[in-house]
Amino acid sequence: MQMYDWNDYFGVKKMRFVFGCIFCIFMLWLQGSAQTAGGGGITIFLDCGSCDLNYIKQNTREVNYTIDPLRAQVHILVSTRRLDSGGTMYIFDFIGKNTFDGDRFTIDALVAPQNTALEAQEIINHTLQVGLVVFLAQNGQEDAFELTFKNLPPEGENPDSSAMGGETSRFWDRWIYEVFSSLNWSNESFRSTLDFRYGAGMNFVTEQWRIRFNPNFFYQERYVRNGDSDVNFTRRNNTVSSAFIRSISDHWSAGVFYNWNQNTYSNIRYSHWLTPALEYSIFPYEDAVTREFTIAYRLGFADQAYYEETIFLKMAERLLRQSLELRLNLREPWGNVNVALAGANFFQDFHKNRLTVETNFNVRVLKGLSFNLGADYRLVNDQISLPRGNATLEEILLGQRQLATNFQSEVNFGLRYTFGALYNNIVNTRL
Repeated sequence: MQMYDWNDYFGVKKMRFVFGCIFCIFMLWLQGSAQTAGGGGITIFLDCGSCDLNYIKQNTREVNYTIDPLRAQVHILVSTRRLDSGGTMYIFDFIGKNTFDGDRFTIDALVAPQNTALEAQEIINHTLQVGLVVFLAQNGQEDAFELTFKNLPPEGENPDSSAMGGETSRFWDRWIYEVFSSLNWSNESFRSTLDFRYGAGMNFVTEQWRIRFNPNFFYQERYVRNGDSDVNFTRRNNTVSSAFIRSISDHWSAGVFYNWNQNTYSNIRYSHWLTPALEYSIFPYEDAVTREFTIAYRLGFADQAYYEETIFLKMAERLLRQSLELRLNLREPWGNVNVALAGANFFQDFHKNRLTVETNFNVRVLKGLSFNLGADYRLVNDQISLPRGNATLEEILLGQRQLATNFQSEVNFGLRYTFGALYNNIVNTRL
């Protein structure tokens, strides 16, 4: 019979108990260290998909950065709005929580189209620092910043207006012009592709008016060698779009759109569309960055001609089309919601219609866990420009001709879970 040394047995259990206690104390110490890392500064959660977090951490060290919005004292929600000038407006929504509960304000930052990526990050970081001054001062960190006031002209005064000819020149001062071009050529032994794009843009924006004029031209050439036969296709898509939009009130706006199009893929030799439109916003337009719910009605008149005879035996026709669109966009600290519902039909035949549903949800469920769901579905019954006859195999494989379809659908889903150290102010870009 094997004899046990009871003293040794109880000694092992005692050692296990001691080591278990030490391990628990060590884990609690690590957790406490993780939650207090970064010093005694305020803790922020920066909710910005277009910000360079490494640059911000490197240049704004007076705060702690957390990956858990529930532990943040300040939640900074950054929204962007693309401007007709080609620039981007960044809207910083500073939301105080816990000790700063009730403090909430917004600051706008303009990134001009001529700004480089580095200059854009400098503007974003500067705006972040300006907003943080309010919370740092309340936290007793006045030594963390310095204030410098610049001598600016009085509000409403344009220092260049006199030099530009006074009131008569201010209309032309608000125009933004842009030209662009791009060339992409790829070549292999048995195939080659040439893409060429060029265009221009003219945009005018005030509180009352929004005017834009955008010509865009696209040319594509594809070459494929299959044995002894060569296949060569060209594709053109040229458009000229313009819009004149007038603000009527905080909830109403009206506009007129004109579009010219030439598209070999869609069998359109030319198409002229003139479309008056009326839009109503449930929320005031000034809230569009964080919440937007609009209803828009359009009535379009068209003169259209085709390269080949269509499936409806048409070489040219005049059309009358109406559409109704509902759009909901929400951006809150808990996530984003984007939903659009649109329906359209031709007056000549109400059976020629289209229904579109587009949804995108990006929601934070709980600490560290978020999910996104996107789904698009279109009922398509208005392909009036489809050419008669069957598409060749080459046209199908090279995507040179539009094909008949009754629907179009797309679904995407994703989950994201972030865990680990709650605070990390370190920047390390090696390798």
